[in-house]
Amino acid sequence: MQIIDEYKKITEDIAVVRSKLSTTKRKIKRLSYRCCPDDAKGIDYSTEKVQISIDIPDIEELMLLAKEMMLLELDLMELYQQRDELEETINDLGDLKKQVIMLQIKGYTQLQIAKELNYSKRHIERLCKDLKDVGKMSVDIEKNL
Repeated sequence: MQIIDEYKKITEDIAVVRSKLSTTKRKIKRLSYRCCPDDAKGIDYSTEKVQISIDIPDIEELMLLAKEMMLLELDLMELYQQRDELEETINDLGDLKKQVIMLQIKGYTQLQIAKELNYSKRHIERLCKDLKDVGKMSVDIEKNL
């Protein structure tokens, strides 16, 4: 079913983007510490000139990482929005079809779903056939937009 595959893919994409985002944040933290260490507690006025030793390449890398972090956050927001839209579509299907989809997302077979929901396997097969059409319709609607 396309709606289930789409939901799984979006969930996986969210996990990947969140992982990349946390990695980027760690890199920014590490690099910003190198540029501006926290142990600088004050200014030494006994010296004539204040000397700052900031590496320009470090600052450029910090700026690139900040830009990457912003793009990842935008991607993550878009993925959350897509997931919310899919969940809305699933919620509009009705209780039984929604339960069937959620169990299929969890990896249940049609027989396991039938046992879990106390329906015949044939009834679940018919519901799944109907859900395939719903998945196709949602994909077709997105293509037309």
